Formats: sequence, structure tokens, C-alpha cells
Amino acid sequence: MLLPQREEAASAVRNLTAEDLAGLRDIGQPSERVDLESPLALSPDGRWVAFVLRRAVPETNGYCQGLVLMEVRAS
Repeated sequence: MLLPQREEAASAVRNLTAEDLAGLRDIGQPSERVDLESPLALSPDGRWVAFVLRRAVPETNGYCQGLVLMEVRAS
């Protein structure tokens, strides 16, 4: 699952595992280069931000990734 559900985020406290670390979600470029374009894009009307969210899947030695749209709200 690429995006966590509320139940997953509120699960019981437990010890951290190597699988937890490998499965961390990541926003950004898959390299250390800083000269690449921003991984974030703002919609023309300024209401939405888009980015690619990526998570390693150790069982398949691959990645799960998807395009995420989030509404921009003032806090």
C-alpha cells in the first residue's frame, strides 16, 4: 500500500525493523543530484500540489510508486 491508512498510522507501538526502514515512503529524486527540477508541481490555479511518492518493496526487489495530489490549504 503506497499511502498509509489512518488505522495503520495509529497502530500499536512496536520495535522498528529493517523492513520498516526499507519501506519508508520517499518524495523526491532517486539520486543525490541537486541540479534536477523540483519533485513538486503546483497546479495553475495554486490549489493543488502534485508529486510522485515512492516506496521500496523488498519482497519483489522493486518499488511501488504513484502520483499524489494534495489540496493546498492554509493552516
